[in-house]
Amino acid sequence: MQIKGIKTHIYTGKEDLTSFLVNYIQAPKATLAPKDVLVISSKLISHSEHLTVDKESHLNKYELIKQECEHYLCSGPYGYHLTIKNNLIMPTAGIDHSNCDNSLILLPKNMHQLTKKLHKSLSSRLGFDDFGLIVTDSKSMPLRHGTTGFSLSYYGFKGLLDLRNTEDLFSNKMKVTKVNQVDPLAAAAVLVMGETNQQTPLAIIKGANLTFEKEERPSLYIDDWQEDVYSALYKHFLNKN
Repeated sequence: MQIKGIKTHIYTGKEDLTSFLVNYIQAPKATLAPKDVLVISSKLISHSEHLTVDKESHLNKYELIKQECEHYLCSGPYGYHLTIKNNLIMPTAGIDHSNCDNSLILLPKNMHQLTKKLHKSLSSRLGFDDFGLIVTDSKSMPLRHGTTGFSLSYYGFKGLLDLRNTEDLFSNKMKVTKVNQVDPLAAAAVLVMGETNQQTPLAIIKGANLTFEKEERPSLYIDDWQEDVYSALYKHFLNKN
């Protein structure tokens, strides 16, 4: 498997996002081909949807966080607030002020639908639709220092590999094992793309062993939080909402 980061000019949302992407993923700059995966920073989606707020216009960031999240969980250290948004636990509802001039960048609330729409638009311009699309962000993890790339949404390939009823090396039958095929790709791509001033919001992944099909509802998402093995850590906060 190969991952190639793509450096671009700074995108601010003043130009059509599909045209911006096509300019960088076709030869001679790079080539997105069938069975490849295009990885893009979530900030491109946010800018294309004009989801920025002037820092001076929202002095009460707490109220903005409450407004943007689906569930508010609790406050944490360093001024962070733990929230749930887009089927993910994340600090501050994903509101970010990095790589944006004097503004706060918000995450779309309908990220999957926007990703699906972008995939369709790109397919029309490229002339093929058997490619994957991953929208990434980065987050910290409990009991770990540092940030890791992860997927906010994806489209065009099967996100979950179900290994239940298969056998391991010692013929033990797998009972619950399902492989998340999206976040490992997102983490590796973000490592190539960088987190600060690299100006590389795109990456193309070649050679990933995936099944390219269109999921109307992402198989990666847990719809019922009671099925989540980590729900004991946050369920009492949900019950208060």
